[in-house]
Amino acid sequence: MKAVIAEQIGTWSEVLKITDWPPIEDLPPKALHVQTSACGMGFPDLLQVEGKYQLKAEPPFVPAASVTGKILAIGAEVDPSAFKVGDRVAGHAVADLSGNMRGGLSEEALLFADLAVHVPDFINDTVVLSMHDNYWDVHHAISTCGQVGPEDTLLVLGASGACGMAAIDLGKAFGAKVIACASTPSKLKACQRAGADQVLNYGEDASYEDFLAKLKENDLYGKINVVFDPVGGGYGEAAFRAMAPAGRYVLFGFASGGTDPKSAFPNFPINLLLMKGQRIIGSMGSSRGAKITEMFQMVKEGLLKPGAGIQSDSAPTYGLENFLDAFRAIATRQAIGKVVVKVESKAASDL
Repeated sequence: MKAVIAEQIGTWSEVLKITDWPPIEDLPPKALHVQTSACGMGFPDLLQVEGKYQLKAEPPFVPAASVTGKILAIGAEVDPSAFKVGDRVAGHAVADLSGNMRGGLSEEALLFADLAVHVPDFINDTVVLSMHDNYWDVHHAISTCGQVGPEDTLLVLGASGACGMAAIDLGKAFGAKVIACASTPSKLKACQRAGADQVLNYGEDASYEDFLAKLKENDLYGKINVVFDPVGGGYGEAAFRAMAPAGRYVLFGFASGGTDPKSAFPNFPINLLLMKGQRIIGSMGSSRGAKITEMFQMVKEGLLKPGAGIQSDSAPTYGLENFLDAFRAIATRQAIGKVVVKVESKAASDL
């Protein structure tokens, strides 16, 4: 079985290799054994390989936590009425009985059944992987935490990333005016394809002062009702200062810190919370169950367009044979949206 293996923790370009790995035989009781169709990757997958992510993986392991494919076998403690062999699902990768994670960069993977979802026929692999986790988590962030609605202006930082793209799409579906911020012209074009009403280029290394000035130049200072921030650092500080009275700042991550997230903790002037009646909300939840079904239906009706930002003639394609290019796109921040790796398998046609 072809698989990409992290033989040890270390720099991704040095410790990852493609090899033949034994097939999955002994199934954990709460797992689904799937024939991988594709997997989705982002910065957390790179951090996990380098041992810098909060969820540790014991080497050797197969990276890529977001996986879609068809079920080959079902664990003994999985509700048989919930899943059956041949079902198309998407979910989180888990470890085998030896403690080694069996992620999506492999012809076969293991998923945690409790968090797996059935994938409707009208949803393709790229769309479901663009949605998986990102849309569930961002839906919670901007709907439950940010309470975004038709009267709001939503500012999205890191808008060309997988979660940023989800925030643009969901924000528009909720009726908000969406301002998308990214660092290059190509990323801004992707944000426009995703549906952003306005885009702002804050450059590769913009300072807090530069970004705050740009917000003022674009007549956004004091007019932003909700900030969605997966970036942190000076960008977050400037966006916070630009919020309207009673604004809601949804803190989602610290991506601008790269492999040192603590360096991107924003320095908020918290006196403004009192003076302007504003709120800072940390988002750690996720919309699941009926909300996922609702989002799938919104895709069918054209109200949500996952993956729209990355759909272009120049969009790169990845497979197991060029997995290093996929990691490189993430490491150099060239990736737009979630990086999707297609996995070819001889057994896939047998399902």
